[in-house]
Amino acid sequence: MVAVEPLTEAIRTAYQSVFVANEKPLSLLLIAETDSGKSDLILSYRPVAECVLKAIHVETLSDVSASGLYRIVRDKTNPVIIIIPDFHAVVSHKTSVTENTINSLMSLLQDGVMKVSVGPGEPVELKGKRASLITAMTPGILSGKAGKWRKLGFMRRLLPVHYTYSETTSRAIHESIRKGEYYRDVKPLTVPVVAPQVVTIPAPFDSQVEDLAKDVSRNLENRGFTAHKFFRVYAKSRALIHGRNRVTEVEYKELLEFSDFCNLSDAKQI
Repeated sequence: MVAVEPLTEAIRTAYQSVFVANEKPLSLLLIAETDSGKSDLILSYRPVAECVLKAIHVETLSDVSASGLYRIVRDKTNPVIIIIPDFHAVVSHKTSVTENTINSLMSLLQDGVMKVSVGPGEPVELKGKRASLITAMTPGILSGKAGKWRKLGFMRRLLPVHYTYSETTSRAIHESIRKGEYYRDVKPLTVPVVAPQVVTIPAPFDSQVEDLAKDVSRNLENRGFTAHKFFRVYAKSRALIHGRNRVTEVEYKELLEFSDFCNLSDAKQI
């Protein structure tokens, strides 16, 4: 795929984030118009190394219900990452079904689910099970059907990656298609650290991450507190990818570049 490295690195960072000790892993929402390759990106750029798959449970779904989500996490001991290539399928159900699913996701992505009833019989004990999510939707869905559950705070659980293609990139994509290059195999992502690691953010980068989160929060649906936590995890995950247990200027600059995509209203050109 053409010019998508900033997007694939964001996805890679989300996978790596499950191994940042004492932090909640990142969940990503890719936002782009139709025919922008969102689902292909999510499906194609997944770690496939055996050691990674033994350490992460990756569940790829075309659609899901609240009870289905609970069944996924119930018996898992490894971190769970849920992949839904097109979130439109989830929000296309009748309101009652969608709201139950969204409420379940909100619990799984943030505080963890304690005990639920998933149908006839005794409630299921989940003991604080959590999961992270990588999904995608169009701006139209985000501002339309998703409006009701946005008010519930669901968007505060996800880091948006809002992008569009420049004219130059669009021409390059057409050329790639004309040459048949889209048939080439996609290089799988690598996640170098597959065990929990403690990562620190020393001064002055801790304050710089905070200031960046406060600034970017204007484009998100939070007061900056959640963005601050997310950005810390992002920087720490990048440090692990680079083989470090502390954030340096390199990781801060990578976070700074990524933050340009964190905007619910305006897309970043690539």
